[in-house]
Amino acid sequence: MSQYVSDEKGEGVQVATNLGWSEFSEWALACSVEDYPWLHHLVTFGFANESGDLAAEIRHALENSSPAADVKSVADGLIKYLEAVPDAEIVLISNGMTIEE
Repeated sequence: MSQYVSDEKGEGVQVATNLGWSEFSEWALACSVEDYPWLHHLVTFGFANESGDLAAEIRHALENSSPAADVKSVADGLIKYLEAVPDAEIVLISNGMTIEE
């Protein structure tokens, strides 16, 4: 199964496999919660507000804590998505399943 990122309006975009998301989450949680509160919130609770701040935190974390290539790929995918929806009110991570399914 895969993990998808979406906002309150759009369809999800695949950003990781389950293993990839797990590795990304492990890397993100190793970063300081004080410096990266939205990143921590995203991986802990599966959503975050302030998409612009989240993108900036991910970029900053990449600069300060160089991850493995697979983790960087997930981070780059998230940044690309966040740049495409700069006014998103909420960013969600899910397995892509909906209530109807």
